[in-house]
Order: sequence, then C-alpha cells, then structure tokens
Amino acid sequence: FNNWWKAHENLFFDESVELLGKFEMGKIAKGYSRGNNDDYHFLKVPKTMKRSVVLEQINNHLEHRLLRRTKGFEFKGKSTPMIRHHILFNCLVLSFNGASREKIISWCNYQYRGVEGAIQMKKDKQGLAIDKVFSYKQSVSRVLSKSKRNLLAICKGQFA
Repeated sequence: FNNWWKAHENLFFDESVELLGKFEMGKIAKGYSRGNNDDYHFLKVPKTMKRSVVLEQINNHLEHRLLRRTKGFEFKGKSTPMIRHHILFNCLVLSFNGASREKIISWCNYQYRGVEGAIQMKKDKQGLAIDKVFSYKQSVSRVLSKSKRNLLAICKGQFA
C-alpha cells in the first residue's frame, strides 16, 4: 500500500508549499528537479522581512498566476486527519484477512498507542480520558462500514 500511496497521493491531496534547502535549490539551478519547473513558482523571500509583509507580497505576486487543477477524488464534508484514513485502511485489510473484531481492536490499540491523532479526545462514563483507538466492537463495525463505502466510492471514481 505504501508504494501505491506514494504514486497516487496526488489524486487525493494538493501538494503542499515547502521550503527548499540548498541541495534542492542547487538541483533546480542545474535543471534537475523532482517536477517540471513549469509546474512551480519559485519565490525569493528575504529572511529579515516581517511575516505579514511577506504574506501580503506573496498574495500580490501569485494573484491570477495559480492554476486550479481538479483532483481525481475530492474529499467532501469535514476533513479527516490522515491517521484516521490509515486506521480505516488497516482495519479493512485485517477484516478482509479474516481478523475478528476483537483482534482488530487489540491490533489497533497496540499499533497506534502513542501515535498523535490516533486516539480521539473522548472520555469514559467516569470522565477519564480514553487512551485507546477502539473500546467497543461496535466502533470497529462502524469503521469497517465506512472503509467499505470509501473503497466502493473510490472504485467508482468518487469519494464522499
């Protein structure tokens, strides 16, 4: 999946703005870049300039210069952190491989402990923070239903 994801991530997300280091700038100057230079705008930003002035000037320079391309799949509704998609995918694979709900709960709680964003900020009936991805089989069932719907939508060329 990781190899597939690297090749297809652009279908789901826009590429982010990044700060290029000396090595990358050297590659660009020599004509070697990971992307076509026609696909990017390169800006020179003085390090001593105030952030608000930089942002204003960048907005002015880029106005009417950015092309809006459509993504293969457009996420709709509330945005979901990438870690939640990761959990959905792994639960679906475990289920397809015959894992029980209990096995999925155990595996996810072990694998994702300490992973930022994996544990949702919820409290139990006593008001104590829940430190698990899943506490109930019903939660796994909901995640599996959602991941199956997502998979079917992707196969149809959609994503809801």
